[in-house]
Amino acid sequence: MKIAAVSLALLAPFAVCAQTVKLVNPGFEQPPKGGEILPGWCAHQHAGDPSYEFAVDNQVFAKGKNAFRITRLQPQDYGALDQTLPGRDLIGKEIEFSALIQAKDVDKRGFVLCINVIDASGDIRNQFRSQPRTTGTVDKWTPLSVRAKVPSGTQRVEVGFLLIGGGTIWADEATLKIIPAEKAQGAGKAVEKAKGAKPTKAGTAKEAARKDGAK
Repeated sequence: MKIAAVSLALLAPFAVCAQTVKLVNPGFEQPPKGGEILPGWCAHQHAGDPSYEFAVDNQVFAKGKNAFRITRLQPQDYGALDQTLPGRDLIGKEIEFSALIQAKDVDKRGFVLCINVIDASGDIRNQFRSQPRTTGTVDKWTPLSVRAKVPSGTQRVEVGFLLIGGGTIWADEATLKIIPAEKAQGAGKAVEKAKGAKPTKAGTAKEAARKDGAK
């Protein structure tokens, strides 16, 4: 017990918390102005006639008074809601985009959270999706997340929601965080070993999957 207490005390200076990156209107509470659908976010689809309903929902929500809803109305490749942020300060860092979601009758093509890395030319350089894809009906608020390592040359980072299949999804409480560097965890484990305490297995971060489809 004494060894464990000493180890925990020595580990305290190495504790590193995830740093939150500010998003605009992450809880979808701000009312739209003019012709916009949602402050801070851009709603769009692949092509063609309007095929999705993008709407603030004040009947189904996780926190506050609103959530956001996307419903596919007719066949289309994808519908998306996303927000773009400056990327230079995120280069070399691992970021995590997360939200609470519900879903209804989403077909096998599914729904994902996504992170897009955009270079100076405006092209999407890397695309990451949450895994596995959300399908079917999820009738309780469920956390979903995707991680990405931001490469050199990044100008902007785009985070958002991508409905590829048919059906409806709801999203609330969007969050973007910078994940602490692995070396901070390594320093903590080194202290444990030096004091003779049995080292605990560090939690491994879930690998972010490369986007393999639309967008």
